[in-house]
Amino acid sequence: MIIGIVGCGGIARAHVSALCLNPLVTGLALYDVSADNVQLLSEISTVPVICCQDLKQLAGVSEGFVICTPNHLHVSVAEEVLRYKQLPFVCEKPLSTDLNSAQYLQEIAPQGSIVSFNYRYNRVIDTMMRLRNKRDLGELHFFSAEFNKNSALTRHHLTWRDSARQSKSSGALGDLSCHLLDLFCFIGESPVVVDGIRTVKGTRVGAKSDGRVEVDDNGYVMGS
Repeated sequence: MIIGIVGCGGIARAHVSALCLNPLVTGLALYDVSADNVQLLSEISTVPVICCQDLKQLAGVSEGFVICTPNHLHVSVAEEVLRYKQLPFVCEKPLSTDLNSAQYLQEIAPQGSIVSFNYRYNRVIDTMMRLRNKRDLGELHFFSAEFNKNSALTRHHLTWRDSARQSKSSGALGDLSCHLLDLFCFIGESPVVVDGIRTVKGTRVGAKSDGRVEVDDNGYVMGS
């Protein structure tokens, strides 16, 4: 099958590498507003690539697609592709930049569509799931996890992760903590009780050498 990729920037490289390892994937269809991005991404593929001129062409040749565009374009990209063909898709998180449009995207998504919570497939998580399923350690009553990354300290110049613009970052809470929330639901086989959740976030490194950091660099979620 051929899988489409919309948005050929940095995160798309990880998807191409993973898709090329899947024996069911026979080709990729790539689209980006930048022809240079499409060309660069096509060069790392080990399966045949179709460089699409528009989303209509991508929809026509694909059996599923991956949304790797900036956050504020996720909904509009999905809408346009689905107008041409109802295809399941993988969407990078966050789904959108506000709750209403994220819920709308969930409503229009064909069956089989998922959010790209790839940490579910980490070998460590696989081991934890086996232990949980065997019940050798008893029942699971408490879940605690940390996601530590030192980029706020080691990167002295502003990057896209430091920007509050809708096309850029959602901060540490939205970018990293959401993986831990997903793992809570996945490992614990339990939904999040939204009314019982408390979130705390802050910015320890408030400025870099070339400007102010606009988003949080640490975030915490507590609840049941």
